[in-house]
Amino acid sequence: MIPTETGNARVPVRLSCHIWGFYPPEVTVIWLHNGDIVEPDDYNPISAIPNGDWSYQTQMSLLVAPVAGDTYTCSVQHVSLQEPLLEDWSPGLMPEVTILVAVATVLMVLGLDLFLAGI
Repeated sequence: MIPTETGNARVPVRLSCHIWGFYPPEVTVIWLHNGDIVEPDDYNPISAIPNGDWSYQTQMSLLVAPVAGDTYTCSVQHVSLQEPLLEDWSPGLMPEVTILVAVATVLMVLGLDLFLAGI
């Protein structure tokens, strides 16, 4: 699942669920919002496209207004799966930003320690 911001983080975000490498081409993809099914008229299903190696791919996008605590799930049902494949997304910091915040915090604490030690 790939979130794509449409500008300001407070405005809608387009979530894209990419499914590839499946055969036969019949696949069911649905979106869930906090466990409830999102009605199909809120997103546009796209037919399966052949990859040229007897497998197929498709994608499904959903425009959402992110709210803290919400969870959006792309659910994929296919004959090759014993149970639906679920991929969750929740609004929050991207992993890269989380790492930068952690590094900045460590450097700040070290700097404060050096300052208090008089070095």
